[in-house]
Amino acid sequence: MDIKFRQPHLEEEFTKLNTKLKCITWYILCYVKETYGVDLECTQIFRTQAEQDEIYRDDPKYIKSPWMSVHQSWRGIDFSIKDLGAAKAKKMAAEVNEIFPYGKGSLKTVLAHEVGSHGFHLHVQVKA
Repeated sequence: MDIKFRQPHLEEEFTKLNTKLKCITWYILCYVKETYGVDLECTQIFRTQAEQDEIYRDDPKYIKSPWMSVHQSWRGIDFSIKDLGAAKAKKMAAEVNEIFPYGKGSLKTVLAHEVGSHGFHLHVQVKA
């Protein structure tokens, strides 16, 4: 199985991802392909602080107290869900979160959510 990358530089960035995140990503890609017959497209891996600031520029919580993204430390990856759909993405995220819990608190390993200009997408993350 191959990963579809929206931009050529993402393929190189994928090699730098946290190892645990790579494993979870491959699991998700296989799950989605086998369950729904869909190939997900990677849209973002590494993110600079300037990109983070731009994405969250209208978020009141971020404006009050900016945070560093997991993308800045190679622990986050985003996928387009245009071929999967929001309902299936949310269902898959819930199932994968049962298998790969993020840890304590309300944080999740897999989020099907909308953030700023990124629109509704699948976000996968791991703890350091």
